[in-house]
Amino acid sequence: ARLSKYQKQLEAIKAKPATVLSTKEGIQFHGTSKQLPKKLEDVELGYTGSEQNIYGSGFYTTSKHNIAKGYAKENGFIYEVSEKKGIKLFNMDNKVPDNIKKEIFSSPDWDEFGQELAGFLEQNPKTSLLKLHDEARTIGNELRYPAYEIQDVFYGWSVKLMEQGYDGYKHIGGILSKGEKHNVKIYWNPSRALTIKPLSKKGDIAKQKRILKQEEKINKQILKLTTPKDELASI
Repeated sequence: ARLSKYQKQLEAIKAKPATVLSTKEGIQFHGTSKQLPKKLEDVELGYTGSEQNIYGSGFYTTSKHNIAKGYAKENGFIYEVSEKKGIKLFNMDNKVPDNIKKEIFSSPDWDEFGQELAGFLEQNPKTSLLKLHDEARTIGNELRYPAYEIQDVFYGWSVKLMEQGYDGYKHIGGILSKGEKHNVKIYWNPSRALTIKPLSKKGDIAKQKRILKQEEKINKQILKLTTPKDELASI
């Protein structure tokens, strides 16, 4: 009877997650170590996000809550993100658009970086825009290009797509890192494209820690009731 009581307590704790997740179709998540401002800036007005963003400037989101949580870290924030109507995203898994190819092949200002990038495109005419970004980073790292210069190149490509009415990128994430696959969506003008609401705050994290402590305590009580005394002495 005592064991059943503790097991029921443990099940009750596990049934009360600190954050209730949305299951609506199309919902994305954004995790960050710092709280977002009330109004987000747009790429057109200078918003860049981070120089470490692997696919250029923008507001990055994922379809997986646990991945957003990883970016939020222990004391960060997780946001639920939904698109407004009429948002158009370019699929980065599709081949490089002709206007971006034309810019790479015709630019008179290219140095060694541009020449190598053009050579990659010549050898891989059907490559995806995603792989072009990956190759640009690889070449940039080999030539020791500053991160901001690579970001400037990526920004130029996004401008070409903005001119065609696109609001950002989408692609399948997790392939490069060989991790969990998820839908990535990157928005250039988040203030106009998105509705964003916070899902977790520091109070939620404190609540989660309390729940974990309760769970640990009950697990110890269950272990004590189910383990012979002579084995307990060695645990």
